Amino acid sequence: MAAKKKRKWEHFKGVLPQYREEDNPERQVLIDEIRSGLADKTNEEIAVLMRDAKYRKDELEAKVSAINLELDAYQILVYRFENSTVQSLRLSTGELIYMKDEPYSKVVDKEANNIWIIENGMDELRSVQWGTLNSIVKQRMDNGESTPAGVEVYLKTQVVMRKS
Repeated sequence: MAAKKKRKWEHFKGVLPQYREEDNPERQVLIDEIRSGLADKTNEEIAVLMRDAKYRKDELEAKVSAINLELDAYQILVYRFENSTVQSLRLSTGELIYMKDEPYSKVVDKEANNIWIIENGMDELRSVQWGTLNSIVKQRMDNGESTPAGVEVYLKTQVVMRKS
């Protein structure tokens, strides 16, 4: 009989703490409810249910992608609003459709950006995610400060909806 093949990262079992969902008790309650319905199922039955759920998720993600394209197309309202006296619309159902400007930043010169980070004592930003960088850029713009070196900032105008 062949020896069981070790999985990648398996050698960290017992070295690193085991990940637990307990940080989100509401989610854990829902998971436990689903698990309680699996108690009398075989491994193969559970695997088939998991496969089916994965395929349903893939289908929904494809639909979300298509809806996102549709929402992007509706941004034609930006041009229509900008070329008319209309700046917003309130629908009969109460939602408000209006234009919003938002700065979006992009690192275009990583070396210049890293130098700026070091010179400004912000070493923790060297591996910062886009959303955090964008927040820092917007805060600096609000304070009248220059944007970080190596970063270009674009103004994105879009039509958004506020629910009633």
